[in-house]
Amino acid sequence: MLSLVHVLEWRAATQPDAIALSDDRGAELTYAGLAAAIERAAAGCAAAGIRPGDVVPVLARNQAGWVTAMFGLIRAGALPAAVNWRLTEPVVATLLAVLDPAAVVTDRDCHALATGAAGEATAAGAADRPVPVLTGLGPVTADSPPDGQPPERPAARLRGPEPAILVHTSGTTGRPKLVP
Repeated sequence: MLSLVHVLEWRAATQPDAIALSDDRGAELTYAGLAAAIERAAAGCAAAGIRPGDVVPVLARNQAGWVTAMFGLIRAGALPAAVNWRLTEPVVATLLAVLDPAAVVTDRDCHALATGAAGEATAAGAADRPVPVLTGLGPVTADSPPDGQPPERPAARLRGPEPAILVHTSGTTGRPKLVP
């Protein structure tokens, strides 16, 4: 069974020039460009110390960079968590306490929210270490510079039955729960 990363790589090999992704900020990536951007994001994860199995929330506005960050984390073997940028800082801090993340990936627009929530989660004792906030999502193009070498492929994490991402819900209790 293939993972989402394998499906995108297959599309990049069979239809490299087809448009795969665009956003309202002007980003547009072909499947080949998307595959290259995912490899760059995976390399950035490795350079930041993110390892296979790490949980890493992505807190950013809707944009192509959000997609490449999520898939880059999957490609690196991490388990990304989609966190809604419209949530309040205390709610994000509560989610971070539940997630116990290795880091938080964010864009410039959500940097203050991510930093504040990470600090609040640490101060409340929910995290036993400060949670690094990695700010770097922005315009993505097919010729964006590389961030280094992508990590080895984590074979176990790139299997189809493994969860691709974590999402959150408050369900009927109002308390955050994670859904793979």
